[in-house]
Amino acid sequence: MDWRPNRGPNSPPKFAPLIAISWKRLRGVFAVSVTATTSGAVYTDGIRHRKTLTPAHQGGTMRIRGAGSTGWRVTALLLALSAPALTDTYPRQPGIRITNYTFDITLSDASNELVVEDTVAVQFLGPDVTGIDLDLCKYSGPVRSPQMAGGIPDPCAEPTGGRGGNATPPTGGRGMTITAVTSGGEALSFRHENDRLHVNLPRRFRNGDRYEFTVSYHGVPATGILIGNNKYGDRSFFSNPWPHKARNYLAVVDHPSMKAPELTKVTAPRHYQVISNGSIVEQTDLPNSLRRTVWKESSPICTCLMSLGVAPFAVDYFGEYHGIPLSSWVYIVVPGF
Repeated sequence: MDWRPNRGPNSPPKFAPLIAISWKRLRGVFAVSVTATTSGAVYTDGIRHRKTLTPAHQGGTMRIRGAGSTGWRVTALLLALSAPALTDTYPRQPGIRITNYTFDITLSDASNELVVEDTVAVQFLGPDVTGIDLDLCKYSGPVRSPQMAGGIPDPCAEPTGGRGGNATPPTGGRGMTITAVTSGGEALSFRHENDRLHVNLPRRFRNGDRYEFTVSYHGVPATGILIGNNKYGDRSFFSNPWPHKARNYLAVVDHPSMKAPELTKVTAPRHYQVISNGSIVEQTDLPNSLRRTVWKESSPICTCLMSLGVAPFAVDYFGEYHGIPLSSWVYIVVPGF
């Protein structure tokens, strides 16, 4: 490994001999992001997996930048790490481009079920497209095995471990049930098998044509979004889509090769605040003590970055920086309250 430290005044005294690394793979390129302190290194992007860097990882370049006296961030790009076991076999759809997702999500305190209307806007890049495939974990009554054929982890299976060693046994009854796929009020035929939704197009489209359709579904996600009470008893909903778990509650092309803007609408009990990607564009109080919150992300992003947080936050808005709104979203805990 070629280490190139920045020897500025904020550089760390010494690089830790063992580094915990989170791996991100995109078209044969591995991006590694860690945060390290003088006593060691920890991952920063919410991944539970840890890997150790060894001298066997050759052909890469790591750049170290100082980020203060107590810690520093390392960003690495590892190339030439090709192996048959790491081959990306995700089925591409070269005839389409997703131009926007609109997620309309309804949640409640009565259950962990999500009710979703997912509108997908596409542009056709070729004339011979007859259908579109999306990833969406299908409802399964029995508990799913955590691994698929070949020992590959199943992204639609309930986790078998828990934070801090608090494991909740899988119960089954997780996944999504599709009730309709429509476009312009007309029903489209579809097939939902093996956690893939295939939507049959009603006609042939030409190169450059655009089309929208809406997938309506509901269910309790197995993973991909954490639903439950925190240690203070406050109920919350937090997405955890990395690296390909957005499909547990969003019908999407769940692969970083297909990035798209998104509009996220959440209808939730009024005592919650909702945060997502982009900028908040609407908050409307509704009957029955509900509130609709809308966030808009105009830049194309991959599904592993599509974030959602719903909780009784204390929110503070404190200005802008270069046109970017700044705010803090935290819990307030009052002892004995």
